[in-house]
Amino acid sequence: MAELQDFDPVDDNNTARWPENMLAAAVNNAARADEGLLARWFRDQYAYATSSGTASAYSVTSARTMASFTATSCFRWRAHVACAANATLTVGSQTGPIKKLFNQSIAANDILLGQIVETHWDSTNNWWQMTTPPASGLAGSDISARIVKVGSVMAWPTSSIPAGWLECNGTAVSRTTYAELYAAYGTTYGAGDGSTTFNLPDYRGEFLRGWDHGKGSDPDSSTRTSRGDGTTGDNVGTKEAGATAAHNHTASSAVSDPGHNHYFALDTTKSGSGTGGWSPASPGGGNFFTSTSTTGITVSTTVNNSSGNETRPRNVNVVWCCLALPAAAAAGALGTNGLQYIWDTGTTDADPTSGRIRFDNATFGSVAHIYISKTDATGAPVASFLAIWAASTSTTKGHVIINKVGAQSTDAVLTISAIDTSPTNYVRLTVSPITNNGTLSAGDAISVQWYRTGDIGQTGPIGPAGGGIHYTFDNGTAAADPGSGLLRANNTAIASATHLYIDVTDADGGSESSFLSQLAGSTSSMKGYVELLDKNTPGNYALFQVTATTNNTTYYDVAVTYVGSHFASGTTFAASAYLEMTFWRTGDVGATGATGATGATGSGYAATSTTSATIANSGSITLTTQSGLAYSVGARVRATSTGSGAFMEGVVSSYSGTTLVFTADTASGSGAHTDWNLNVTGQVGATGATGATGATGATGATGATGAAGAAGAAGPGYAATSSTSLATAGSGSISLTTQSGLAYSVGARVRATSAGTAEWMEGVVTSYSGTTLVFTADLNSGTGTHADWNINLAGQRGATGATGATGASGTNGTNGTNGTNGLNAGFNFTFDTSTTMAAPSAGGFRLNNATIASATAAAINVQTADSGNPSIAGSIAGWDGSSTTAHRGRILIKKVSAPQNFAEFDITGASTNNTTWYQLALTYLSGSGSFSASDAISIEWRRTGDAGSGTISGMTANGVVVATGAATATSTAALTAGQIVVGQTSAAPVPQTVSGDATLAATGALTIANNAVTNAKAAQMAAYTLKGNNTNATANAADLTVVPASVLAASPFGPFTSIASAATTDLSTVTTVGANITGTTTITSLGTGASLFRVVKFAGALTLTYNASTLWLPTQANITTAAGDIALFMSDGSGNWTCVGYHLANGQALTAAAAGAPSPAQGRLTLTTATPVLTSTVTGGTTIYYTPYVGRYVPLYNGTAWTMTDVGGELSQALTDTTKSPAAATTNSNYDLFVWNDGGTYRCTRGPAWSSDTARGTGAGTTELQLLNGILTNKNAITNGPAANKGTYVGTVRTNGSSQVDFQLGAMGTAASIGIWNAYNRTNITPLAAESTSSWSYNSATWRGANNGTVTRVSFVRGLDEDMVMAMYQVSMSGGSSGDAEIGINLDSTSATPGGMIPYFSIGTNTGAAPAAYSGMPGLGWHYLQGMERQATTTTAASFISNTVGARGGITAMLRG
Repeated sequence: MAELQDFDPVDDNNTARWPENMLAAAVNNAARADEGLLARWFRDQYAYATSSGTASAYSVTSARTMASFTATSCFRWRAHVACAANATLTVGSQTGPIKKLFNQSIAANDILLGQIVETHWDSTNNWWQMTTPPASGLAGSDISARIVKVGSVMAWPTSSIPAGWLECNGTAVSRTTYAELYAAYGTTYGAGDGSTTFNLPDYRGEFLRGWDHGKGSDPDSSTRTSRGDGTTGDNVGTKEAGATAAHNHTASSAVSDPGHNHYFALDTTKSGSGTGGWSPASPGGGNFFTSTSTTGITVSTTVNNSSGNETRPRNVNVVWCCLALPAAAAAGALGTNGLQYIWDTGTTDADPTSGRIRFDNATFGSVAHIYISKTDATGAPVASFLAIWAASTSTTKGHVIINKVGAQSTDAVLTISAIDTSPTNYVRLTVSPITNNGTLSAGDAISVQWYRTGDIGQTGPIGPAGGGIHYTFDNGTAAADPGSGLLRANNTAIASATHLYIDVTDADGGSESSFLSQLAGSTSSMKGYVELLDKNTPGNYALFQVTATTNNTTYYDVAVTYVGSHFASGTTFAASAYLEMTFWRTGDVGATGATGATGATGSGYAATSTTSATIANSGSITLTTQSGLAYSVGARVRATSTGSGAFMEGVVSSYSGTTLVFTADTASGSGAHTDWNLNVTGQVGATGATGATGATGATGATGATGAAGAAGAAGPGYAATSSTSLATAGSGSISLTTQSGLAYSVGARVRATSAGTAEWMEGVVTSYSGTTLVFTADLNSGTGTHADWNINLAGQRGATGATGATGASGTNGTNGTNGTNGLNAGFNFTFDTSTTMAAPSAGGFRLNNATIASATAAAINVQTADSGNPSIAGSIAGWDGSSTTAHRGRILIKKVSAPQNFAEFDITGASTNNTTWYQLALTYLSGSGSFSASDAISIEWRRTGDAGSGTISGMTANGVVVATGAATATSTAALTAGQIVVGQTSAAPVPQTVSGDATLAATGALTIANNAVTNAKAAQMAAYTLKGNNTNATANAADLTVVPASVLAASPFGPFTSIASAATTDLSTVTTVGANITGTTTITSLGTGASLFRVVKFAGALTLTYNASTLWLPTQANITTAAGDIALFMSDGSGNWTCVGYHLANGQALTAAAAGAPSPAQGRLTLTTATPVLTSTVTGGTTIYYTPYVGRYVPLYNGTAWTMTDVGGELSQALTDTTKSPAAATTNSNYDLFVWNDGGTYRCTRGPAWSSDTARGTGAGTTELQLLNGILTNKNAITNGPAANKGTYVGTVRTNGSSQVDFQLGAMGTAASIGIWNAYNRTNITPLAAESTSSWSYNSATWRGANNGTVTRVSFVRGLDEDMVMAMYQVSMSGGSSGDAEIGINLDSTSATPGGMIPYFSIGTNTGAAPAAYSGMPGLGWHYLQGMERQATTTTAASFISNTVGARGGITAMLRG
C-alpha cells in the first residue's frame, strides 16, 4: 500500500490513483484513500504511538504500512522506559541501532521515560537517526533526585543572594508565592500573619549544629529552646544559648612546712559515732585522734584570664540562605532542553512575574492562551527570541512542548497560531491543544521547547476535478430537505452552525445515499471531519467535526461542530455557491487502556452548616462550614434545609477558613433553619430573547464522562404521589395534596398520571407550598376521576415548529374533534351502544341489537346532537307516513369521521311516539364497518311514495287481475312474452309489447339498442345535460364533457337561478348551487333551509343586514352590495347562514370600516412593468413591480397618523437586491412586500422569508403583520427596510427553485403555478393544467396523482386567508369489465383520500366523463390542488383518457390574486 512518503513531489507525476477522466465512484475511493494516508502519517508524526519492548530494544507500531524505509520515513513516539546504552529500535520490519547526532551511539538515559523521540531511517548506514536532543544521561527519577530540593540551606559567600534563594533571616514571606517552600517548612519557624505568610529560619550570626537525634552527643538537648513554633527539646530548629563546659585550672606554689601533730585525750568509756572529726577505735579503749590545727602560714595562688568574649573556632562570615523556588538553572545543567521556567497556577491574562509561565485554563485540553514572562527562570531576557515564534507565514506558526523537569511524561503539546508581544513584561501566545499528560503544581520547574512551522509554499497547479462531492449551497436554514443537489446549514453564520442538511442527490445528479450513510460510521464520538470548499472561490472554506447523522430518506441531517473557516467577505458561502465536500473519517475507538493508579482525593463541595439563617432570594448569606472545600469566588452554591426541603441559591463572594459567603438570588420556602446541606449547583444563565422555534436537531454524541466529584447532599426531588380525587382534565386549575419538600417551583411543567388507568393530565405549576401543588392543565389523556396519582416533572412544551413537507400517509390516527358542519344531507346524532328500547340521551340513537345486521328496531331522541340540541320531532313523526305499509321509507346511518362505515334500513312499520323519543320498526338492508359508543353519525331519511289507488288483487298464469283506479270495473288481462301492463285513461289497463330503442325479454331483462341516443336526440336534451359528443357530428365515446367549456369558464357550479330580493330571500327555494339575486330590497334573512351551500351573485345595490346568529357577515356589520359582487353562503343544520367569502366586483378587499381608517392601497403587484393585471403566463420573473391600478395612492403610517400618499408611479425591486431588503431572495420561499417612505424616496421592499411554507413566524426578524386602523403593516422593523409599522403590506410572492417568481397559467402537459398574490385590488385568475398523455391505466385502490405525476396541479400562494378557492378536475374514464374508477382533488397531498365539495366521483364499468370539485379555504401560504385517481375495485385496471385543454380535460381553478 502506498503511503504519503511514497508519492512524487511533482504533482503531475502522481497519476496512479488519480488518472485523468476518473469515474465518480473512483474519485470518492481515491479521496478517501488520501484521507486515510494523511491520518496515518499524522499519527506517526505526533506521537500517537507509545513504544513497547525493553530499554535495550524499543519496538514501535506504525500507523502506516511501510513497503520500504527511506530518509523520509520519520516517526515520533513516546518512550515507555528510559533507554539503555546502544539501544535499538524496530518499526514494522525495520530494525536498527539508534544514533545521536554526529553518529554517536546513544548512552544510557539519553532517552527518558515519557520523552517524545523523533527518529528517521538512515538507509545508507542502516540505523535510526535520533533528531531529538538526548537527555542529560540521567533518568527522570535520577534528575529529580539530584536537583537541589526547595528548602535546602547553603552558605553563600557574597551579600547578593542568587535568584530563587532567600536569606535565612526570620522574615515572614508569602505562602502562595513560595508555595513549595511553605510545603517544606510549614510554620516550623513561625506562622507569619497566621493565614497568608510564614517565617523563614533566622540563622544570622549563628553556628549550625547537626541534630543530635538521640545520639547523646548533645548533653543539653532536652533544654533546647523554641525554634519559632513552640517546639523545644531535641528537634530540628531548636536553639541553645552559648556556654563554657566545666573544666579545671591547676596552680602551684613553694610552701615548706615541717609538719606537726596535735594530741587530744579521749574518754575510752564512751562509744558512738563522732561528728566532730573523730571516732573511737573500739568501745572502752583509749586512742589518740589527729586533728588539723592552724599553722599560721598563708599560701596565695593567682590564675590569669587571657581568653576572648566567647568560645568559638576560627570563622568567616557567610550568608545562610534557603532555596525558595525550584532550581531551574540547575535543571538546565542536568540536561533539560529548551527555555527554563517556573509553573504558575494563575489563569488570568496578566504578568505571571519574572521566570514564570501560566495557561488561561486549568484544564490543559481547553487552553487557548499561554502567558510567558519575557525573562526565563535563569534571569535571561528572551523577549526577542519569543518574538520570532510567529514568524512563519503558515496559519499554524509552530508547536510548543512543555515538560515538567524530572518528570518528562508530564507534558503538554500545543500549536501556536498567533503571538502578541505588546504586554510590557510578558508575551501572549494564542494556541490550540494537541495532547497533554499529567498535571503541574505551583512552583514546578518547566522546560519550554519551540518548533517552528515552515512557511507556506507556492500554490501548486489546480489538480484534476474530483476528490470531493459537489453540491450547490442553499442559504436557507430550515431543518428540511434543501432540494436536489443542494446543501444548507442551520445558521446563516457558518461559525454558529451545528447541523448540515444534505440532499441525497449531489449537484452532478449522482446518488450519495451510501456515502452519506458512512459519515457516522466511526465508533468514535467524533466521527470525522467534513470540509466544504467553494470551487469558484477556493479561499472560501469551512471545516466541521461530524458527531452524528440522521437519515431522513431524501436528505441527511448531519450534526457538526464548527472547527474553522475563511470567507473573503461575510460569514458564510454565497447563495448558489458551487461547493466541493470532502470527508475524513475518524478511526474507531481503540481498546480501553489499563486503569491508572487512583489519584489523591481532591477537595469537594459537599458540606454542612448549623448556622441559623433565614431563607432569602437576595442579600448576603454567611454560613460557618468545613474548611478545605473546593469553593471559589464566582461558584454557584445551594444551601438546603434537610428537615423542610427549603433552599436558597446564589454566587460565592468569599470562602476563607470555615466561612462561606454567597449572594442569594433564588429561594424556595421560608423561615430560619440550622440544618443546612451545602453543595455546588449550576450557573443561572441570562434569559435570552425568545427566538423562533427551529427544526429539531439530531441528538449530539454523548461527551466523555468527567471525573466524579465528591458526592453532594441529596437535593429535593420531583417524584411524588397524591390521593386527591379529581377528574382528568385538559384545562383549568388542578390542586393536589402531595408530599412536602419537593423541588417544584412556579413555571415548572408537571404531569399527574393515574397509576391504575394510565390516564394523565399536564400543565404549568402556579404554586407549591407545604403539601399543596397547584397547576394549570393544558393537556390530558382520558376524562375519568381518580385518586391514585403519580406526579413528576414533565418537559416544557416547545413552540410549534414549521410545517414540514407532507410525508407518506401513515395509519389512521385517532379521530380529531368534530369540525364545523359540512354539507351534511342528514341529521347529526351520537351513536349509543345500549340495545334497550328506552329513551336515549339528547342527540342519541341506538339499535336493539349489537349486531347491526340483526337489528329490527331503533330508539331515536327527538333532539339532534347539533349545537343547542334542536328538536326534529315533527320530521320523525312523518317517517312512517307512507301508505306503502311494508316499505314506508329508508334511513341511512353514516359515521361522520369515516363515511365508509354505514348501515341502511327499511322502515317497515308504524313508529311509536314516546314524547321525547321514537321507536322505529326496521329491516336491515346493507352496510359496512361498525359504530362505537359516542360516534358522531348522520341519519338521512328517504320517504317511500304512497301506494296507488289500484292494487293487484290476484294473478293468473298469463295475466293479472287489476283493480281499476278510475275505471269502473275489474278486468283480467292476458299477457304474452315481453308484454307489460299499460294503464289507460278512464279505462282498464291493457297489455303492450315494449318497442322502439328498448326490448323486454321473457326473463324480464330490458335491453337498450347500441347507439340508441342519436345526435338529434342529444340536441333535444336540456342545457347542461350530459352529451354524447362535442362536435355535433359523429359520436365519439372517448370525447365527452359534462357542460360546455364556455359555461364552465363562467361558473364551475352550473347555471344561476334568479330570485328576487325580499326581507326573507329564501335560498332553499333555489335548486341550483348558483343564485342570482335581483332587486334592491334590504335582505334580513336567507330563510331556514338547513345544510345548504349557495354561490350568490348580486345584480345591483341592496343591503345585507348583519345578524350574529342567523346571517353572519365577515364585516360583522351590514354590507351594501354592488352589481357583480359574489358571496358564498353556507347554512348549518338549524338553518343559520354564514357568509364564508365575499368578493367585490371592483377587486378590492372587503374590510370593516373603522374610525379614522385610511383608504386601501390603489396598486397591484405584478411581474411585468406597466402591466398591473397579468393575463398570460410569465415565468422566471426576477423583478417585482408595484404598479398603479385604480390610482397611485398608498396609505402610509408615520408613527402617529395615516396619510394617503402619491408614490409617484411604478415601484420595483429585484429579487437579488440586498441594499433595501434583509437579503437576496432564496429558493422556494414566501416573501411579503411593503410600500414605505425611505427618507423621501418611495420603495416597495421585500421582507424576510417566511419561517415555513404556511407561516410567517413571529417576533423580531420575521415578517409578522399588524393591523392598524384596518391596514396591515410590518409589526417588526425590517433590516434595510421600514421601521416597525412604517411599511404598508401590499402582497406576497413565492420563489421557485431558481429564486425567481412564476405566473404560470398552465397548459397541456404543464402544471399551473401562481406565485404572486395581491392584498388589494385582487382579480380573478383561472389557471388550467391537463395531461399531455392521451390515455393511461391504473389498477390500485391507493390514491395517487393523475397519471402518477404532478401535471394536473395548480399551485398558488395566499398572503391572507380571505378568499375561497374553487376547482374542478375532469377526465374520461372507465372502471373496466368489473371495476369502479374514481377521481378526486386533494389539497397539498398526493396520497390522502381527496376532500372538498365533491371529494371524488366514481364511474363503473361504462366509459364516461367524470368531474370532481373542490371548494374551501386552504389557509395562508403556499398550497397546491392535485388531480387524483384510483381503481376502487382492483379486479381490472381502470382506464383514464385526457380531454383537450379547450374542453377542460384537466384541472381548473378559480383564484383571487
